[in-house]
Amino acid sequence: GGVADMHPDSGPPQKVYSYLEKLAELAEIKAAGESLGKTMAGWFSEQNVEYGGESGTKSGNRDFQNRRTWHDGENNTYFEDHLKPNQATHPDKCVRIYFKWFEDRKKIVVGWLGRHPE
Repeated sequence: GGVADMHPDSGPPQKVYSYLEKLAELAEIKAAGESLGKTMAGWFSEQNVEYGGESGTKSGNRDFQNRRTWHDGENNTYFEDHLKPNQATHPDKCVRIYFKWFEDRKKIVVGWLGRHPE
């Protein structure tokens, strides 16, 4: 799954890497207890990073949640927040980075990096 199922044209890898760098920057800000001064969506927008969260209708669907549930290092967790380094019409060319901020751990965990979970 994930990266292994990606189409060779789904990159570019440098853009994926730059999105991960912005995610690390966000983690540093949050871990230091600093305020973003805006919503997470607003912060990512200012960083020129495509961000998304799952809509309420979809996120209430059990099958939909199961396709977005991964191990977070401690438990299986449903991940809603995601970055979109590549928008494409076909899932194997559509890159997603699903992540979650854990306040108690003071860190961001990436649950998935790879093709869009259909």
